[in-house]
Amino acid sequence: MITASLLAVSWVLASALTQEAASVCKSHWRIMQRNVQKQLGPELTWESHGPSDDLTWSVRGAQGDTLGIVAYRKVAACLFGGCSPNPMHEDQRVSSTRENMYYFAILHPVDGHIEHLGILEYESNYGFEITSKGWLRQFFGLQPEQARLGGNIDGISGATVSVQALIHDVNQL
Repeated sequence: MITASLLAVSWVLASALTQEAASVCKSHWRIMQRNVQKQLGPELTWESHGPSDDLTWSVRGAQGDTLGIVAYRKVAACLFGGCSPNPMHEDQRVSSTRENMYYFAILHPVDGHIEHLGILEYESNYGFEITSKGWLRQFFGLQPEQARLGGNIDGISGATVSVQALIHDVNQL
């Protein structure tokens, strides 16, 4: 349970981060903080990694030691029957309104393995099965570049494009 004082501290931390952090919607920020606190503990500070395409923070413990890295990502997934024949290759994607966005956060300790992965928001009517906590647990313990569809990550019928887009993005971290 998040107390009022913890929410106040969270708001101060969110306000203190760089201008990029303003692009993280408040509900996503609260979800990320809550999930990271469950994994690493309540006494944390967040330090922005600075300007980049994706938003990334170092999470430090009470003693100032880095406990992990949190990355917040916005991913374009194609609508049913949309985009390109191969969403794994960015140069082949057709940029259009035929995309839906989804947002995820990933936590990995300094050793790099994935400790937590959560879908924060999913806009499409198709492929929403990737938001299942049970399915997402397949990523836990992997190094980001190790995720392989049909290998250590099971596909989902009806969510092929979303699954491929998430695996591709996780492997880019």
